[in-house]
Amino acid sequence: MYIDTEVVTGEATKTLDQSVALRTGWQNGSASLSSVPGTAAGNVSQGELLVQTHEDCVSAAESAFDVLSGLLEQASEGMHDSVRLLSTADEEAAEELRVK
Repeated sequence: MYIDTEVVTGEATKTLDQSVALRTGWQNGSASLSSVPGTAAGNVSQGELLVQTHEDCVSAAESAFDVLSGLLEQASEGMHDSVRLLSTADEEAAEELRVK
């Protein structure tokens, strides 16, 4: 089995870039969602409940984005770790063959 470590490294970098883009996109785009005044629903009945539900949804979305971004970062680190381990194993195997 052959694993191209350069390809894996490239995919790890892309995965980390997506994590950063996801987190940055949410942070930049969610500011207006997070700052809804308590009177945003006007004097509609259940207005406070509507605003609170909106805030709860924004909070849940923020948690989801944080978790997904964190998982992408972990996947990227795992790929980089795999490349290091594969490279080390490859070098050790090559050295062992040279010695024989």
